[in-house]
Amino acid sequence: MDNMANIPLDVATRWNVTYKMLVGAFNYKNVFARMADENAPFVAYFNELERDGEKKKNLVKRVGPPTESDWENAQAFVHFLKEFYETTLKFSATKTCISNIMFTELVGLQVEIERKIKDEGNETLQKVASSMKLKWDKYWGSFEGVNKLAFIGNVLDPRWKLALLKISFYNLESEPSKVETIGDEVKPALLTLYNEYKGVGTLGPLQTLDEGDKEGLEDALDGDGDDAHSQMLREMLL
Repeated sequence: MDNMANIPLDVATRWNVTYKMLVGAFNYKNVFARMADENAPFVAYFNELERDGEKKKNLVKRVGPPTESDWENAQAFVHFLKEFYETTLKFSATKTCISNIMFTELVGLQVEIERKIKDEGNETLQKVASSMKLKWDKYWGSFEGVNKLAFIGNVLDPRWKLALLKISFYNLESEPSKVETIGDEVKPALLTLYNEYKGVGTLGPLQTLDEGDKEGLEDALDGDGDDAHSQMLREMLL
């Protein structure tokens, strides 16, 4: 078995640990079932009483052993939390540039959270997603208020340009007027950075973009509006 076969103890404040715990538990699914059938002490343990809650006042029967319904819920959580775990690994990279994927990854996570909130097929997961959304809003709030420098890495990626920003915000159900405003705010920031870069290493004073440079840069940022290109962007966020 690989290192994911071990079952780490859960940490209530870290979803990546919960993900690893559940993935590890699935390696022992058949073991749990066999112990429930053949191991009397295992079954007896769950018939014992323990004190519930933080105050430990009431005696309640222990929860378990895991049923088929529990495994189905666990599988749903694994599928949901996998994206958060993989994004955490990407953001933890020390030898790889992540500036051009940060915004895309964050948007993807928010879209996934909101999908689970609207999904009435799993009430438990729906409640968890709602709780996660509250914490998400606490730290990130609205992307419209995020420092525009957070978007520039994505815009400079020649595959996406400004089209990615617009489609991302449409996927987040932002108002069309806000989407255009964000694009209008990012462009000046990029032009300012371009002017700074253009002035590096020159002996004379910093020069601003002439009209030809400015028009060419704006065209490059906007992209060509190709339908196939736009469709590819949408599929990334679906």
